Amino acid sequence: MSSVLTPSFTQIDPDSILHDPDDGPLSQAKVTQSQYYRLNSMNEVEREALIRATARAIIFQGSGKTPLDKKKVMEVSTKQFADAAANSGGGKLPQVSNAVFDAASKRVHDIYGYTVVPAPTDVMMLANKYQDRYYLVNYIKDNSGTHSRVLLDDAERGARGFLMVILGLIFCKGTVRGGTKGKYSTRWLSGNMLYKYLNAIDDRVPEEPPLNLKGSTNRRSTQIESLSDDAVTIIDKLVSQDYLLREKAENQDESDGIQYLYSMGPRSILEIGRKQLIYFMAEVMDEGEPSEAMLHEFEG
Repeated sequence: MSSVLTPSFTQIDPDSILHDPDDGPLSQAKVTQSQYYRLNSMNEVEREALIRATARAIIFQGSGKTPLDKKKVMEVSTKQFADAAANSGGGKLPQVSNAVFDAASKRVHDIYGYTVVPAPTDVMMLANKYQDRYYLVNYIKDNSGTHSRVLLDDAERGARGFLMVILGLIFCKGTVRGGTKGKYSTRWLSGNMLYKYLNAIDDRVPEEPPLNLKGSTNRRSTQIESLSDDAVTIIDKLVSQDYLLREKAENQDESDGIQYLYSMGPRSILEIGRKQLIYFMAEVMDEGEPSEAMLHEFEG
């Protein structure tokens, strides 16, 4: 285990690596032989141009930690193909989107070393929108943790540490949900309690979450120097990057503002993993190795 106080967000770990990057990137939907047959039947120049355009779209969208929507990626690349074909008098694009996305993902892996990984819908209870969602992940085989520490010593290190604190609070204080039919159990923490706990750690974090009302002026909080932004904005960003899940609390009166619940997001499962989080929390609480109760949570 590498130094857990400098968590690797690209670790190779049995909990977080849900497929082996050595096997090459994969498509979430099964790529049929007929799609590959149609792809390979295309003009070589057109086929290569389509795969290159898709690989560029994957890198462009995914390198900024924006979750990849396969349909949107393919819309970008196929539009480029269609425009080029119209100008050159070429034919229509056959139904090959799954095969093209798969081939482009492998191209990204072979050239840049990034792995295109699907949202872990097989082990997480996720909404339907995640069925076509992917992430660009840079898996690192780094048992000593030396390379990870160098790689992660950048302007975002404060936000990563902030995320680990949030995930730790969710793990310790959240309410357990699910854990059936082969899915992980999850813990959810209300926004009110999350902000209360964060404020107790650092009073620059507001004690209460924003009201989330149109025209509300309490969206921002005091900037935290190590985060290069305020806590509210950072949490919103972590949600947009799928490090955190956020959903509306049930049975609430929205006239007083919208209350949310927070949980560990699919990107955190892939890049951090529950096991590393448990080791992190054990060290923070000065327990050394995780207790049997904490490890049982990981195994359960």
